[in-house]
Amino acid sequence: MDIHVFDPAQLEATARRAGSRDARVVTEELTAAMLGWPVRTFEAAVPPGKLGWSWAMFAYRSWQRLSWLDATVLAPVLPRSWFYNALLTGTR
Repeated sequence: MDIHVFDPAQLEATARRAGSRDARVVTEELTAAMLGWPVRTFEAAVPPGKLGWSWAMFAYRSWQRLSWLDATVLAPVLPRSWFYNALLTGTR
């Protein structure tokens, strides 16, 4: 099971307490993650090599389009905590 329960602001605060001066969390993948789970589940159920190049391109291009939607349309208006991945950066 893969559950992501995090508050980006709390992650930043934790990193700052650990000594990072400029901790920053960027989140990504909301709709892209919603597509990714069923795609990977389906792929895991099918014998290797059966889906072919067309399937691979469908999955990849769908991920690209939804990642664009997430970053360009949704990220500016939705809370960071709604997104699936949290990328933490900072320097000490």
